[in-house]
Formats: sequence, C-alpha cells, structure tokens
Amino acid sequence: MVALRAIRSLALAPGELSATVYSGWSTPDDRDIWTYASQGLLRAGQRELVLNVVAEPGDGADAAAAPEFPFWLMAELHRQVRAGRQVDAGGHTLLAEPGWGLGITGFAYERFADGATLYPDGLEPLLAMPLVHDEARVAYRYGYARVLAMMGAQTSVFPYPGYFDRRRPPVTEFDTQSAGTLLAGATVLHAPEVEVAGNTRQVRVAVRPEWARPLAERLREAGELAALLTSAVHSFARQRYVWTGDNVRTAIGVPQSGDPMIAGNFLMLVAAESEPRVHVIEDGYGLIMPPPRWRELLEALEAGREYRWQVGEIEVTIAIAVTEHDSPFGHYTTGEPIAVHQPSDPRPDAVGVEIVLLTEQQVIDTEITVDQLVTFCRSVIGTVDTAVRGISHDSEKLVVAVEFAPERPLYVQLATSGDFPDAEGQRLTERLNALTPPPVRERVIAFEIWFSLNG
Repeated sequence: MVALRAIRSLALAPGELSATVYSGWSTPDDRDIWTYASQGLLRAGQRELVLNVVAEPGDGADAAAAPEFPFWLMAELHRQVRAGRQVDAGGHTLLAEPGWGLGITGFAYERFADGATLYPDGLEPLLAMPLVHDEARVAYRYGYARVLAMMGAQTSVFPYPGYFDRRRPPVTEFDTQSAGTLLAGATVLHAPEVEVAGNTRQVRVAVRPEWARPLAERLREAGELAALLTSAVHSFARQRYVWTGDNVRTAIGVPQSGDPMIAGNFLMLVAAESEPRVHVIEDGYGLIMPPPRWRELLEALEAGREYRWQVGEIEVTIAIAVTEHDSPFGHYTTGEPIAVHQPSDPRPDAVGVEIVLLTEQQVIDTEITVDQLVTFCRSVIGTVDTAVRGISHDSEKLVVAVEFAPERPLYVQLATSGDFPDAEGQRLTERLNALTPPPVRERVIAFEIWFSLNG
C-alpha cells in the first residue's frame, strides 16, 4: 500500500476539529489525488470523514489552491453531530443549490476501508462522494446505489470511483430517469441496511438484525407496492447491475463465467393475487408474491428470523445478517456465523495466521473435502511465506482474499497495512493467482487468510 504524505493542515474548529490533506494515492489512470481527512469528528460522535479529489495543475504542489468544499463538509457534519444528527454509510447530504462552481448538489456516504490507515485506532471512516447536477435528486428519488453504479460504469471502476473528478459530466438527468424507470410508480424506501443479489437459481436478501423489525413496519405502511433502495456495496457479489434506460441488462464488475451472483440496486416487492414471480427489473430485482406470502414475510422480519420461498426454480432467501466481518475488501454481513481457523503449523515468518471462511461451512462441505481445502490453504500460506521472507517491508498485517467458482479462473486480492512495496505485492498476487484451486461444481468458495507479520 502506498504511504501517504501530509502536505497541508487546517484548523476548522480550534481545539475540536481539523483536517489534513495528503498526497500519494492516484486514480487507476495514474492521476494524482488529494486525500482530505478529518480529525475530531469521532470525538463528537461521528465517524471521521475522507474525501478524495483528483488533483489539477492549478492546485499547487502544496494543495494551497485545491478545492475548499471538503473542509466545508467536515465542518457541516461537525455542526450536525453537535445538534444530535449523524450520518453513516448509505446516508446523504443534499444542498439547496449547486456549490463551489463545480455543480455539486449533494454527497453520498459509504464506509472506506482503505481510509482506516489514516487513523491510529484503525476505525473505518466514511468516504464522501460528491454528486453533481441532477445526480443528487436522482439518488434521493431512485437510490444512491443506482447513481454510484452509473458512476462506476462511467469510469470503469467497480463498484464506484472513490474519488471526485471536477471535470466529469453528470451520469444522469432526473427527467430521463423519471420517464424511463418503473420506480417512478412505486413507493420507495431508502434501505442501505439491506443488500440483494441473485442469479438464475437464487435471489438472496440480507437485512441487518437491528433493522428487521423497523423494515417490516415501513413495508406495512408503504402498502402492496414498495421498492427498497438497497446498499451500494455488497458483501460478496463481484458484479452489479447498472441502469441503462433501454432495458438492456448490463452489469459492471469482475468478469465471471458460469452463473455469478449479481448485486441489484433495489428490491421491488409486490403483494398481488397473481402468479408468483422473481425476476430482474432494470438494475434491481422484483418479487411478486400472493398476500399470504407477503404477510408471512413481514411476520418473519418482525420476529428477526430467516424467510425462504421457492418460486419455480429460484430460491428466495431473506436472511437476517447476524454476523459482520470488517475486511480490507469490504464490510461483510451474513446470516451465518463466520468460521475462523488458526493453523497449528509452526511458522518462522509470521506471528499468526487466521483463515476466515466467508462461504458457509455447509456450502464448502458440499463442494470440496476438508483435505482439499487444507491443502490449498497451505499452498497459499507457503507462497506468502516464501515471498515475504525476501522482502524488506514495514507491514504488520497482510490479508489475502481468495475466491474460486465453477468455470472461472482463481481470483486473488492482496491488502497490507503499513509500507509494503507495490511491485512485490503485484508479483505476489500474480503468484497466488497462478495456483490451482480444487474444482467446484456449483457454488462460489470464498475465504481470507490474515497474516500477522514480523516486518
């Protein structure tokens, strides 16, 4: 991971809130980024805030002429939290009129795992993403997940670009959206505590436990046609649908063969005396159910229990996400306890190794044997051991994310804390992706291996 360099500091509320501007990160096409990070919001009861802005020549080498709006936003959140109002992932700030000569009309917030390295406690800050022109209005009416996915498609960054380019055009217009989406005729409920993904065999919805009962109450009030505007990030789906307006089914993300799970930007629920149906609608999923099934679903949510329903060849699961896992690659929520294993083999180059199974144990057991999994994990651990033994680094933690599925190449990601050489990290990733995983027939197997390094 690239080390950041502090180049500018500013007191926003003396003794209470300040901000630092860092350089060091860059966009996928190698443009420099100014990283603005708050200090002091957490003391007031609000997650710290980070904004990434693409640098321009006129900003100056010390960012003295860089945009000021991140400082305004940090101060605004500080004022709000002192008044008892907080924002979190899935939240938003709307402006009365476009600001700063950049057409900014609002901000969307998501958790920012990479930003945790900016803070001593390692707590994930929020990442604020500026929305321009009609984007904020569209996001508020039809979902922040939809707009962020369109931004991802515009920049070819999955799931969305974590930086703001002052020159980028808006990705959508409100009138175009309203004329072309079925959401215009539905009661919409912002539900960032809900995520949805599916393929040809299943649609899986995950709801955070503390939101299950309130969600049931909101659905009762909404009536028989409601659309949940779901989370803009997904625990495990590596692809996400994108709204195109022409009914052409389009997704962004990691190319996958077979029948991958694809995240949706909303879940439309319809209670009607008609044939039950589950299908993809625009960039989301639709579920038509008879009234008795609708009532059963609401009762399950109120009780905080899982609900399953077979609709033809598709299994629908509404899971209560009882387990959370903060990963460098995303924030996972699952309906099953996440299993963590610690290998007993003595290891000279690391003080600890943990294997975190992101796929449920019973699913793994139907696809591969314990011996196959152990053998492959040892290959990964051995490859990492060999690599780090010869690298000079100042990293205390290294995490390898592994995913393999039918008819698809092995997919490995690498994350480190501290200073780890980029070139060596890339070579290690290539070596890991060259390993041969055990074959699987139907389901995705995903896990992480966490290494505590001596440095």
